[in-house]
Amino acid sequence: MTSTYSRSSSGIAIEQRSLLGIFRSILHQNLSKYPQQIELILPREYDLVYKRQAFRQDVPDIKWTVATLQSAFEKLIESATQRRLCLFIDGLDEYEGDHTAMARFLTKLGKHEHVEICISSRPLFEFENVFRSCPTLRLQDLTRSDISIYVKDRLGASERWTVLCGRQPDHARKLIEDAVKMANGVFLWVKLVLNSLIKGLDLDDDFEDLLKRLRRLPRGLEELYSHMLKTIDPPFYLEEAAMFFEILRTARQGQRMAMIEIGGDEWSGGVMSLATLALADRKTSNY
Repeated sequence: MTSTYSRSSSGIAIEQRSLLGIFRSILHQNLSKYPQQIELILPREYDLVYKRQAFRQDVPDIKWTVATLQSAFEKLIESATQRRLCLFIDGLDEYEGDHTAMARFLTKLGKHEHVEICISSRPLFEFENVFRSCPTLRLQDLTRSDISIYVKDRLGASERWTVLCGRQPDHARKLIEDAVKMANGVFLWVKLVLNSLIKGLDLDDDFEDLLKRLRRLPRGLEELYSHMLKTIDPPFYLEEAAMFFEILRTARQGQRMAMIEIGGDEWSGGVMSLATLALADRKTSNY
């Protein structure tokens, strides 16, 4: 049985970006596939709901606590000995709460022979300390050569870059090395940064100017996006950018409502289609 949990820090309730959110999501995935286990794993809640339904009474809202769900989660692990359980958890560093306690709990789960856990995270000290004995790999080590090729290809398409390389090959090599190192394995970051460097080449920047561009850009994606928003030019594009963000915010609100109504974890699909139509209508009306 494979369970996944991926959170997005933007527009998602804090509860969903916590250990409580992990428990709820993975329990939902497993118990939806094996509903016969609900009575075993959540006996009190099952009994309460079953009795209410038997007497045709309204089912009460159940207040889920970390203790309740952790107990249920441990029962799930213990009851799954006849099958292997694989958990994928994305972006653990962006969850709210005690990172050390979270890492220790996941390490404890991973000691079961039938449980495998794969976690992605930035290299926070708390995780490196707890997961020290676990097999690990660094994304930047695996993608470094590909990012280097990408940087060389993008810059090599510029005639200005070719001229600068012919004059100062050592400076060109240094700029490429710095860009690859600062990317830290993130293709999206380097793609956005190269847009700025190529713009500089179009403005006849020399290597000194290009290095200044590179070093002034924020290292993190969120900080880079914030920098890009603050430097939108011309300023009247801000109005259209604000409209796009408002449509996306509304779409995400619709997504959360759909998830509450159907109890699912996936994007509902229809909400974003409406947003796309709205954008198309906005563009069409301008011509």
